[in-house]
Amino acid sequence: MRRGTTAVPSSSSSVDGDRATMTSSMSSPATSEALRRRRRDASESLARRMDAAREAQSGITDVQEVILKGVYELERRPDAATRARLAKQVGCTEQAVNAWFRSRRAKAKRLKARRALCVTLLIVGVIVGAYYAYNASRQTMAARRRREALGDSYKWMTRSGLPRPYADGKTKKRLG
Repeated sequence: MRRGTTAVPSSSSSVDGDRATMTSSMSSPATSEALRRRRRDASESLARRMDAAREAQSGITDVQEVILKGVYELERRPDAATRARLAKQVGCTEQAVNAWFRSRRAKAKRLKARRALCVTLLIVGVIVGAYYAYNASRQTMAARRRREALGDSYKWMTRSGLPRPYADGKTKKRLG
């Protein structure tokens, strides 16, 4: 050993023993059930926190939102008196009710635009597909006519129906 260094005892055997204990305990049914329960609790906790954050942002609870959705189905743009009555009924401010209706209309507009875009893309896709199929059938018919017109001498022609540029002596005799 060099001067000034100290020997550190190896604890690899204890680490390996701990790993073996962990893997054996992880595979037991009770531990896996506890893990599942912990994950489920964590996901429920996350969902609760997200609901609380949404409620804090909008100021509208789930019960209030159900009432507002029902009114929205009947009337997309309630007048001031209706908004005031709704605010009193659900227990929030008139500004919050107005903001909810405004954001709901914006969401509906976004969804409508998205649907229109999807329909437009679908129609364009169908038209392009039909055009492609039509041209493919025309090319197939033209190639068939070329092959029929060539008869037995088709071997010296390319797929496009044009003569090969590197024709040997035999094909020159056929041409001339």
